[in-house]
Amino acid sequence: MSCGTIVLPNSLNIESFGNFLQENNLWNIKEPHAAVMLETMGHKWIEPIPLAALAVALCERRNTNQAEVDLKDFKGAQHPSYFERMGFFKLLNQKSPISPGDHHDPSGRFIELTVFNSLKEVDSLIKQASRLLGVDNFIAPFLTRALEEAMRNAVQHAGENPFRLVVAQRYPRPPARIQLAIVDSGIGIRASLFDKSESVKGNAKRALKLCIQPGISGKRGKVTGNDFEKNQGFGLHLLNGIVRETYGKFVLATENFLRFQDGIHEKFFEIQPIKGTVLGIELFEDYLHDLDFFELQNRLVREVPW
Repeated sequence: MSCGTIVLPNSLNIESFGNFLQENNLWNIKEPHAAVMLETMGHKWIEPIPLAALAVALCERRNTNQAEVDLKDFKGAQHPSYFERMGFFKLLNQKSPISPGDHHDPSGRFIELTVFNSLKEVDSLIKQASRLLGVDNFIAPFLTRALEEAMRNAVQHAGENPFRLVVAQRYPRPPARIQLAIVDSGIGIRASLFDKSESVKGNAKRALKLCIQPGISGKRGKVTGNDFEKNQGFGLHLLNGIVRETYGKFVLATENFLRFQDGIHEKFFEIQPIKGTVLGIELFEDYLHDLDFFELQNRLVREVPW
């Protein structure tokens, strides 16, 4: 693979995302001004998590380093309409390769790639999330809380003026599942943790292990009337607990490491260096229906040191 080329494989999902980041240099941190060619010949399928990671890297490099993005090969992709529907070409200020008449209806409910920068924007989106994704009242608290915690983390911990995106997709066909991603180009997990606890000194892999523990990643000294916000480092601990208890999947990446959790099992990938943080979760609706969200949340709150 030539320098500056990003290859979209035939299928790119949450399971293959670690391998994708090992093989492709999305950020090209040593040469951030280098042009990028997106090779899409034979590409058929992409899920929200890798889509958001790709979009943030390309948009940030274009905005900050004026790196050109070449999408002329996109007509070789079998389903480019999904990229258009999720707002990928619009974000990059690129002309869509989709011809009139080639547009398709969504295969599931979705939240397109959406830029957010403030807690007010977070609150606005989470109020609409259940309706946009078409979930029932039992599943809604899992979805709303996961989005709220992940997006608030991105606002509060990513540093000054990063590029932030959220995207989500519900796949209603059995086994019904929901995948969401929050990606930013900020300072990354290790740098965010460094001034909050002496125990987080170390490399990115160690930071990924520590940040999901209760009491590590909280915003120290924050005064708020929200009981959950008062907890120190509750957000990632909650997300990890939901995934663990409902046999879901959880991707968390920063710098040169990616953590992939499948239920109670975790695996680490050493990847090409990235800026910021990639957070993605996949939840299966059948397992969500078997668990009471508020009982789980209260149990996890009790694990947080006060």
